[in-house]
Amino acid sequence: MSAMHHHLSRRARRFLGGCAASVLISAVAVSPALAAQKKSEPDRLELLEQQIKILQQQVQDLKASQASKYAEVKKATDEQAKVVTLDNGRPTFKKGDFSASLRSLVQFDAAYYSGDHAAGGQDLNSGSNFRRARIGLDGTLGKGWDYSFIYDFGGSGVEGSTISAAWIQFSGLKPFKFRLGAFAPYTSLEDSGGASDTLFLERASSVEIARGLAGGDGRSAFQVTAAGDRYFASVAYTGARVGASGTFDEQQALLGRVAGLFLARENMKIILGANGTYIFRPADNTAGPNSTPATFTISNAPELRVDDTGTAGAALSLISSGAISASRVTQWGLDGAAQWKSLYGEGGYFAFALSRRGNGIANSDPRFSGWYAQASWVLTGETRRYDAPSASFRSPKVNKPFTAGPDSGWGAWEAAVRYSVMDLNYADNRSTAVGGIRGGEQDIWTLGLNWYPNNAVRFSLNYLLIDVDRRSGATAPFTVIDQKDQAVALRSQVAF
Repeated sequence: MSAMHHHLSRRARRFLGGCAASVLISAVAVSPALAAQKKSEPDRLELLEQQIKILQQQVQDLKASQASKYAEVKKATDEQAKVVTLDNGRPTFKKGDFSASLRSLVQFDAAYYSGDHAAGGQDLNSGSNFRRARIGLDGTLGKGWDYSFIYDFGGSGVEGSTISAAWIQFSGLKPFKFRLGAFAPYTSLEDSGGASDTLFLERASSVEIARGLAGGDGRSAFQVTAAGDRYFASVAYTGARVGASGTFDEQQALLGRVAGLFLARENMKIILGANGTYIFRPADNTAGPNSTPATFTISNAPELRVDDTGTAGAALSLISSGAISASRVTQWGLDGAAQWKSLYGEGGYFAFALSRRGNGIANSDPRFSGWYAQASWVLTGETRRYDAPSASFRSPKVNKPFTAGPDSGWGAWEAAVRYSVMDLNYADNRSTAVGGIRGGEQDIWTLGLNWYPNNAVRFSLNYLLIDVDRRSGATAPFTVIDQKDQAVALRSQVAF
């Protein structure tokens, strides 16, 4: 047993020894591979990290590329969207430095007159008309170049269908602007604001007479203006109105306006200005060296244009200087306005002088004058807006438009009052044979209520109390005409 056990032990030891040798040989053989594998593990990790970084960079580059392409597409889309816009409610086409905006002003008036007419008084015709029906384009023609073309299909009488504005302007030399063509030159504070922003249906008579001498819509002119935030100045050389007939050589005149914004706060503004007109070359009626010069007639309808019983279907004038043969006509005026929150006040004085052609009459050069004062209160809290380029005030901007939706507001409501005087009497204690002119004196009270449902639509209701005193007849005793009229007028307006 012992020998067998010993023999088995030897065999076991031999076997175990062989196994141990094999394991040892295998370990020796494998250990270099394991060592090599352990040695290459950091390199593999580093390689993976590099590959991850490369992938991350590629992802970032792809994102940047996509973002750039998106920005380009968005920019192109935005530019395409900006080609046609609604600029302040006006359809506008823009492409580079070129733009064209559709402009329109339509005013439909209706009025009813009633009065107490003494002998010689004039009956006024109730009715309706399109005071203005304008449509056209304005915009830019490159950097520094502006243009406008507006045609008026409305009006009455001599104000019938015609070109309202057709001009080109260079504005690239700030603060100056140079305008040439047919337009309404700046003549006063009330005139500079534009027809769509007047406080009442019509401007005061003194303002209308001043602008009609050498200004007004469709006047051929060259004008230079300089304007800043606190100042305004303009001068214009003017000729005849577009479509004017009955004269041979055009009238030539100079007119200008200066104004300063003396107080400019967020809720308060005060502006003062002066204006003037000098007609140095009246028009001729006929050709030749001995042509008959055109005469001047100073007159104006009673601050409404619905009546059409005057000359050439124009509104009838209750006061008139009659035809005056003059070699020169001069006008000067002062005006100003103040705005405090929703309150607004404005006034102006105008003086007129005509130099009669030599007739041997002492002190025969007529002098006339007129003035007005007006005020308004925007009941809904909006304010009249100051427009620096024209040194004037515009209609209030509606805060809460009146619409058909559940969130509708009431629009803007404005109450207004005006008193105006125009005196066309000169030396009326004398007969017309020695130079006296009895053109009459016209006093008008006007009450107004304006409703702005939105920034493009307006309804205006005016009540006028008209008082005219004038004398008639060539010699004493004169007939005194005391005419009193009342008028109620409504305007429906669309402007953009």
